[in-house]
Amino acid sequence: MNVTLKSEVLTVSLNPERGNVITELILGGVNHIYLDQENLKSGQRPRCGCPVLFPYVGMPENGELVIHDKRYPAGIHGVVHSLPWQVRAQDEKTAVFECSDTPETKQTFPFSFRLQSRLSVDAGSLVYHTQITNQSKEVMPCDLGFHPFFRISDLRALTFEVDGETCSFTEEQFQRITGSGALLRNCSVFCWQDEQFSYRLENLIGFRNLFLWSGKPDTFLVVEPWTGEQNAINRNIQMLNLPSGESVETEWKITVTQKL
Repeated sequence: MNVTLKSEVLTVSLNPERGNVITELILGGVNHIYLDQENLKSGQRPRCGCPVLFPYVGMPENGELVIHDKRYPAGIHGVVHSLPWQVRAQDEKTAVFECSDTPETKQTFPFSFRLQSRLSVDAGSLVYHTQITNQSKEVMPCDLGFHPFFRISDLRALTFEVDGETCSFTEEQFQRITGSGALLRNCSVFCWQDEQFSYRLENLIGFRNLFLWSGKPDTFLVVEPWTGEQNAINRNIQMLNLPSGESVETEWKITVTQKL
């Protein structure tokens, strides 16, 4: 069953049983989140909505994590994107969700953890706050990311603003975004707009990078907040190294505005 939050102008829905993906981000009568209903109904990794990426983003080198000189088989985008989440609290504008490790996640990531996310809406904004807790007895290396698919009609027709500077993509950058993707390091704010709506994604707490990708440039643009980079655990450059029993807070925000 979906959980729905509402402000005066914004409706946000999530599916806790399906990786807690966002299924609706509705403003001005338009759902700004791209959905693939066939994928949602399958048991496959979510490829729409807004999957959660933990404890790493992207695909580790050689499809494995190397932790304390031991190798673990690893797929793309971590181990929680398909886990069921529990609803811990909810009112009209805010909901709290939680998930934790399972025997299956430990086959890839041999740590005990808890993720607790608090989502809240206000006017045209959604704030997504996540607390990561290390429930293991040793330091836990990790990163966190999100993979929101935003609906578009033409990637080339969009205008962009990166950290306050308006720009347009070169043909080379367009090819990167529609290919393997483009990493924006140390990027705190990314904005884009079409003829009807403007969008503003902000890295508020803990996130330092954004990753842009579009597998269908006439359908969606993915703008991903990341705490670190791809293959970070294997390269020992992960941003988060949590001691046993400790937690870290992260937060990002998306604002949608309808043009007059």
